[in-house]
Amino acid sequence: MEPARMDNKTAQLPLGRRDSREDYFQDCPMCLTVFDEMVQRPRTLPCGHTFCTPCVNGLMVQGQVTCHNCHAVHAVPEAGKFPISYTIENLLRRLRRTSLASTPPSAEKDTAEPAHSPGTRPGEKGQTYLNDKVRSLLEKQEAKILAAIHNCQKVKAQLNQYETTVRGWGRQQLSLEDRLQSLVDQCKDARMLAQQEELSASDKKQQINQGEQQLHTMLQAIRRAASGVEAYKTIEDADHVMEEETQREEECLAMFPDVHTVTTIKKATEVSQAALEAAATVQAAQQTAGDGGGAAGDASLPAAAASSIRDRVDALMSPPLKATEVSHAALEAAATVQAAQQTAGVGGGAAGDASLPAAAASSIRDRVYALKSPPLKVEDLRSLTQPARDLLQRGLVFAVHKREGWSRKASISLEDDRLYLHCLRDQPLPCGAVTLRVGLSLLSLPLSLPS
Repeated sequence: MEPARMDNKTAQLPLGRRDSREDYFQDCPMCLTVFDEMVQRPRTLPCGHTFCTPCVNGLMVQGQVTCHNCHAVHAVPEAGKFPISYTIENLLRRLRRTSLASTPPSAEKDTAEPAHSPGTRPGEKGQTYLNDKVRSLLEKQEAKILAAIHNCQKVKAQLNQYETTVRGWGRQQLSLEDRLQSLVDQCKDARMLAQQEELSASDKKQQINQGEQQLHTMLQAIRRAASGVEAYKTIEDADHVMEEETQREEECLAMFPDVHTVTTIKKATEVSQAALEAAATVQAAQQTAGDGGGAAGDASLPAAAASSIRDRVDALMSPPLKATEVSHAALEAAATVQAAQQTAGVGGGAAGDASLPAAAASSIRDRVYALKSPPLKVEDLRSLTQPARDLLQRGLVFAVHKREGWSRKASISLEDDRLYLHCLRDQPLPCGAVTLRVGLSLLSLPLSLPS
């Protein structure tokens, strides 16, 4: 039985340790713990098999012990303990002395390394007396733990990368939010100007109403005048009231519309509408493609569940994030409109103020229309857009030639879809007129001279 047990145990040993047969008698065959001279002292039963003291004590039942190996039943000695195997203890001492004497110097250096330094195994010093089977189990478990630690480090690296990516997204969204907020602030400013203009118009309308009531009163007084003295007095009062009312009307026409208010509202409206239209176009395209979250976005995740976090992010981010794509489209459209406004000179300032005197005598509605209408360009005349046709038919398009501080104007008319350039004259511009400077771009038009 004993040789067979030794052969089976030898087959379980890892490579490189199967020829170390002196290890087997050091172990208790029951608990597989190495014998020592303190607690795990070897004790030999009458059948010849040796076990450690705790195991022998555990086998005692009603004054008898059944051998764990051969199942022979032995009576417990009168002393209550089986004899100690001093032969095995002597062999153990001799082996320990031999092992200590043959330890290479490098091993002593290894023991001086930190407990958790690379290449060392924590607790290995206290595992000297473990048998080979237990050591093999510990080594397998250690390999599993190291693999788990490697997986943890791998996932942690992915999370660090993802954390950096998400932080970048947050900064990008904050930048987009600030830029979008500037558009919102522009709309708010335009709304506040509109409210102020509304209040000013309401106050002025109330003054006009009061003047109208005074005129009605004067009208009734004129109709009731019964004497010459009363008639002259009423006429004098009526002239005074009409003079005040005329002054209020002139103030009203000079005050409204406010150029800065109208052009600011126009600018904010154009930019906001362009941004919203671009955003709506992108959102419609995203809905058609079925990306950008929701059921479709969630349904695509299980297929990539086994991939890395970065691969899943790349899959979800192609095309870019829905909110980011929409914001970029809106901001790009707004920037395009703003650049066009600056090029055309709209949005208040000198260009807007300079256009008012020509339209000073026109109605408020005409002046608002003139301010909110896009400026006339040479290309509008070339393609004869509807606004250009309207201005040409009303005789409000002029070519201006400036030289040495003075300018002359030539009207441009439309007949049978043909443009006619009239002679330059030193003439005032009519109300609501638009002008184009004489230059190569204007002269490139197919202009005809009137007969």
